Amino acid sequence: MQILATGAEIGYCCVRMAAPEFSLHCQQVYMNTDFLEEAVAKAELFFKEVVVPELITGHVKKSMQDVAAMTATSHADDSTEKTQLDFPCGKCGLECPEEPKDFHEMSAGCESCNLWLHWQRVNLTGK
Repeated sequence: MQILATGAEIGYCCVRMAAPEFSLHCQQVYMNTDFLEEAVAKAELFFKEVVVPELITGHVKKSMQDVAAMTATSHADDSTEKTQLDFPCGKCGLECPEEPKDFHEMSAGCESCNLWLHWQRVNLTGK
């Protein structure tokens, strides 16, 4: 695009690499009229066969909106499942797992009111 826009014979393509150490790679690019003519022809064909029909009908946009709506509904269902905890801590609201994997997950439940609390929330040390 730089060559086309400026009419220059040489342009530069520069790419910043994430690794190693955010290096910058620049390459000289020379004008290639055969390639340019082929690229323009393909761009015109794409515009006529894809872009214009989409502007007229909106089918792709509608399909994308339908997929987005289905995805949002799916994620809403996921969040509903996550908020339905079996043993929520009465202080922090996080789940008290049935099978704790470490001290931070240890909890105790009251047999009369069925309230669960993480040990840390009520200053229990497990000793």
